[in-house]
Order: sequence, then C-alpha cells, then structure tokens
Amino acid sequence: MTPKLKIVPLADVMPLMSYKEEKVDFLRASIEKTGSIQNPIALAAAGNQKYLLLDDSAQLEAARKMRLKVLPAQVSSSGEAIKIDADIYVSCSEAAILKEFVERFPRSLNFVHNGNREKHPCMATRIKMHFPDHQEITADFRKCAHGFISPYLFLFLDFISHRYAMIERIYPEDFRTINLKNNSEKAILKIINISFQDLLFSARHGLLFPPGLLKFENGFRIIGINYPINVLNEKASLREKERFLRDLVNYRLNNGHPEYVRNGVYFLKH
Repeated sequence: MTPKLKIVPLADVMPLMSYKEEKVDFLRASIEKTGSIQNPIALAAAGNQKYLLLDDSAQLEAARKMRLKVLPAQVSSSGEAIKIDADIYVSCSEAAILKEFVERFPRSLNFVHNGNREKHPCMATRIKMHFPDHQEITADFRKCAHGFISPYLFLFLDFISHRYAMIERIYPEDFRTINLKNNSEKAILKIINISFQDLLFSARHGLLFPPGLLKFENGFRIIGINYPINVLNEKASLREKERFLRDLVNYRLNNGHPEYVRNGVYFLKH
C-alpha cells in the first residue's frame, strides 16, 4: 500500500497542539547535523488546500526557525475517519484544581461528581479527571452557539498547565522502562467526546491543545525517509520535489526493508 506523500508549504499547515522548546531545539540540531528531514509530518486534509498537523508543532517550529518553506508530509484525505484520543497525565493529586477554576469562571462548565453516570449533553464537551485516590470528577464545558468546542476548555487546559506538569500518557503496549509508581501519583485528564470538526474549529481560531494530549489513529505511517533539506530549498516546483519524494521512498523500499515498529508505523531501513 502506497501512502499519500506530498510536499506541503508550512503556511498551509494548521497546528493543533503547542510544543516544548527543548523538543524544537533537539529536532533543529538533528536536522542540521544530518542535513535531512528524517520523518514526514502527519497531516489531515482540512479543505481549501489547508491541513491539520496530527502531532505537536515542534517539527513545524524547528522548520520555521531554519527558514524552511516546505516539508515532506504524509496526508490523510479523510479526516472524519481518523480516530482521536485525548488524554494526558497531570501532576496534581487533588480535585481542588477544578473547584478553583470554576470559582474564577463560574459560567464556563457544569460539574458531574463521583459516581454520576449521567449521559453527557450533546452541546457540551466532557472531561473526566481520575485522581490517585480513585476519585473521579466529570465536568461539561458548554459548546459555542454554533455547536463547536468551547474556548473555555482551552482556558482550563492553560490554567492547569501553568500550575502542574502535563506529561504524555504511556499505554501498556508502549512500555519500555517507566516509573509506574511515579505515574500512579498523577491524575489522568481525558476529553471524552471530541470530534474532527472540533479540531477544525480550534485550529482555525488558533486554540492549541497541550503537546501530547491528542493521539491519532489514521492508518499506517512511514518514518526514516531522510529527505535532504538542500532539495527542499531548491527553486524547483512542488511537483518536482514530490516526484523526488516518491522516488526516494521507492528507493528505500527496494534497497532495504521496512521494519514494523508499532501501531502501524514502519521504519524504512536502508
């Protein structure tokens, strides 16, 4: 199966998540050292020749700092078919943070406390927080008048991130060596009913999720293409650069062998 590979102008890419500065520095140093882009960015078509970035925006920011205008990308044409998970560890152990937020912004959300299995309303985005003492609190953020995700949710995420560390959640299939005790002392924040249309709305309005909160399942991905940045910087057309990209991937496939990593990710060894 051949992935849909493109060369995409950075100006056409809309980020969904912010980035950590140390990751930007690491990626920039790696690109400068190797002289190539190792992995294509993962995108979803958003209409009008725009794309959603299905990762944090560290690679995008690193490319901008290097004054690159385009990047190799693997594009999913059907955003609605993408499975979206939204959860993250938060280094807080008490539910008081939610109460503090609602005291400051009393009209932003409704609470559904422990043990309440009330069905979430269609005009709200629901979050759940599971705390180390097994307490669970649910909150509903009222959607905008047109039914889109509430900006108050982003205010809440920003409110938390300025007080506690937010750490990408590790799943059992991803375990290598991790501190289970350390993770058991953190709360888990999960957004329940987020849709692709919510993501489009947030991206178009510059509302960014914390890095690591969103995860996507959109078929298989390839990594390890090593696209030379000197080719990206040439004055050739996008079509010519895309032809080079396809030839490069075909060369990797025919002169090495793809190695399955996990979760539909293939590394092009050469």
